[in-house]
Amino acid sequence: MKIKIALLALFMLAIIAGEVSANTIDSSTMYFEGALTADGSGGYTGTIPAVAGTYYIAGGPGTVWNSISGRYETPDGKEAVGGFDVYAQDGGCAYVQGFYSTGAWNCNGFDTAVVPPSYDAYAAGGPWGSWYAPDVADYQNYKLHLNGDGTWSVRGFDYSDAYAGTINWNSKYATETGQNWNPTWSWGEEDIPLECQGFEVTVTQNPTRGTYNVKMAPKCQSDEQPPDGQEIPEFPTAALPAVIAVGGYLMLRRRKQE
Repeated sequence: MKIKIALLALFMLAIIAGEVSANTIDSSTMYFEGALTADGSGGYTGTIPAVAGTYYIAGGPGTVWNSISGRYETPDGKEAVGGFDVYAQDGGCAYVQGFYSTGAWNCNGFDTAVVPPSYDAYAAGGPWGSWYAPDVADYQNYKLHLNGDGTWSVRGFDYSDAYAGTINWNSKYATETGQNWNPTWSWGEEDIPLECQGFEVTVTQNPTRGTYNVKMAPKCQSDEQPPDGQEIPEFPTAALPAVIAVGGYLMLRRRKQE
């Protein structure tokens, strides 16, 4: 019985290890900092830039130490300096103009691909391929716009709104109007369906710098979604070979006992 329990535990750990590279709520959370104006009713207005965040920074979740290069790196082998993912809809149909041709991966004609269970539209032959993680590594080129009419947007390169919608300052929830990541660039358009309808907004004041910090975490408005904070925990990829080795040892030991 103990052998069976151990094998089951190892199997579960292997499954968890496989989820490490998947996009999560945490990896897809955006952070901004800058000067905002409080409207006196719980809301804010202003335009502030994105900052590195907490996930893909050196030594943070989603990074590994490379002893050869002497630095922390992201899954795509680049230096860990921050950024965020796009929490794409599992099974959704992602579109990136000009990056696909017809093929078995198409879900809706040209330039499309099905989003895998990893919630990563760029993981299976996407516009930058599976080596591009985080999805938005150039976060420093994005800004959050909070407008006096209750609308908001995240604009890239002062060029195109990747996210946009309305915000309810009472519930601190920002709805994404199309439920999609949808910037339009000079080379074409991205249209990535999102798993969640919007973002939970947290605003804190930084009195030492005279700025505000804004955190926007994907939040699904559905009873079917797991409670906040119950995501699959991170599991070191480097530990997977050890898990497999121990599992093999236990199975061999069991056979000898039989």
